[in-house]
Amino acid sequence: MRLTTGFSIPIRRPRIIWVVGDGTEAGKSTVAMALIRLLNRNGVRTIPMKPYSASQLTLLPDRLAIRDPAKTAPEVGGDAMRLSRTSPLTDGYFDLVAPISFVCHPTFRTTVAARSGSLLLGNMVYYRPEPAWPQPEPEIVADAIGKLGVPLASARPWPGLNFRDAPRLDQAAVLAAYRWLLRLEPHTMVIEGAGAFLPAFDGMPTIDHVVHVQRPAVTVYAGLGARLRFEPGRQLIPAAPFVDRLEARGYRPTPFCLPPVAEAELAGMADGVARDILAVFDRAEGLRGRLERLRPLRRRHRGQTTAAGATAAAPTAGPSGAADGLPP
Repeated sequence: MRLTTGFSIPIRRPRIIWVVGDGTEAGKSTVAMALIRLLNRNGVRTIPMKPYSASQLTLLPDRLAIRDPAKTAPEVGGDAMRLSRTSPLTDGYFDLVAPISFVCHPTFRTTVAARSGSLLLGNMVYYRPEPAWPQPEPEIVADAIGKLGVPLASARPWPGLNFRDAPRLDQAAVLAAYRWLLRLEPHTMVIEGAGAFLPAFDGMPTIDHVVHVQRPAVTVYAGLGARLRFEPGRQLIPAAPFVDRLEARGYRPTPFCLPPVAEAELAGMADGVARDILAVFDRAEGLRGRLERLRPLRRRHRGQTTAAGATAAAPTAGPSGAADGLPP
């Protein structure tokens, strides 16, 4: 349950909450933001992460005004931006919250460009599909890419690049972003999947809770304590089989409902659902877990960098008795 710094002074790893779904527009970001918002409001330091994200190219230039070009890359998608801005700890650091980002047009099936890394860490790399996917509107693509300043001409060619390839681009960049986020000393990290896929990355710690969203249904699996094996070179993993495996292993689901409501009422409705979800987490963690989350983190010596994953937690046996976590 602990990580170590360079001088072996222990600090707690954050509680990890996965928010996954069966597709885009499933309501994942709505629920994730509600959890982040409510926890921070209650004094629990909470930050988001969305390891893999994708966005529509034509929507990106309109968002340039809300980013600081000294803090973040230009092409981060709307969901990652909203997640980042929900926590006061990560507001503005969009490309650290979303260390791998795809730009697509006219659909998510056709990639125009992709980025790994972040501006702050100085490890950004851009990629382009080779050969380029056929574009019915090349002028629109060229105009939007120009406004964003994405260096498409000098980007690394990647044969047949598409969003399913996201985990293959640069796992070191994802882990570097995760380690930087740990320096914010969060008690909780809400990690959102992209589309219908899991947010698994190499070096990620134990998953404590999973929230599966497919509006109006919201299903909670609390108290997992599981590690997911990451297989290098594998494409994105669909969320649905993973959730099915949870139930097959005997993890009891707790169902909630986030009904369709007007946009103006959605945040309030989501906050209510998030409050109920957190109550389920509290019951699963018990009194000891709640006290552990409320206790301030031990301060590190100034200038030290967290060595994330140096002493990763051992997998916890699930109800079936398996001690190896949940395989992908």
